[in-house]
Amino acid sequence: MAVSAAWMNCPRYIHCMQKVKPSRYVPREGAETPLCEWKRIEGIEDALRPAELAAVEKAGKITEEQWIGRIVAGDDNV
Repeated sequence: MAVSAAWMNCPRYIHCMQKVKPSRYVPREGAETPLCEWKRIEGIEDALRPAELAAVEKAGKITEEQWIGRIVAGDDNV
């Protein structure tokens, strides 16, 4: 994969981050990767693969406001 475009950004907007733990959404051998919560937002079904659609039907849909509320609350499962 090659870079096709780049944007210079002021360094004040680039946050210093450190890896605390691996994301639970990174696929691993022998472990089921959980459904990303944003995929449950109503109205984005056309962007999902069939297996993801089935997982959303099982988990249930949420509104964009519910998803944002969980992020604001610091929910680790989003």
